Amino acid sequence: MKSPKSIALCLPFVLSACWVAAAPGQALPPQEAPKGLKPERIEGSKFKLGELFFDSKSGEIWFTCKVNQREADVPLEYAISEETRGKLHEALVSTTVSPFQIQVAMSLLSKHWQASSRDLFREFDDDGMPVGVLKDDGKGRMTILLRKGEEGEAVPLGDWVLDRRNGEPLGA
Repeated sequence: MKSPKSIALCLPFVLSACWVAAAPGQALPPQEAPKGLKPERIEGSKFKLGELFFDSKSGEIWFTCKVNQREADVPLEYAISEETRGKLHEALVSTTVSPFQIQVAMSLLSKHWQASSRDLFREFDDDGMPVGVLKDDGKGRMTILLRKGEEGEAVPLGDWVLDRRNGEPLGA
């Protein structure tokens, strides 16, 4: 099956991030499940869920994205942002695929990944110094690849992000 045109984001394991944000003091309403959204078999182990595609055999998820950040010296907060509810000015690429659709696909692909129980945020003491070390249990890891068009080479998302200190791509 050919991937959709534009930039294809391929997640061969798990995407465990939500990129929805609200203004300070403002909570976003819960996202409602789209009516009639259900997986459709394309061929073999490949399925379509709205604008998201996944392969139940390989555990891959892919969907189209648009380059959102074209300037070289802009700090990024997010790799991917949803176009309608995300923080586009701080994201490298944007997509129309919702976090809800990704979560459904991940649930259907649960045999390919294990959720991590690692700590995501550091704790700090009263003086602002980090306390302890973040625990990494090795679970919930993912590889995010970007590909330009249908025939482009798939490269790690980090190859599209430059390290400000040395001007080199971050890599995988």
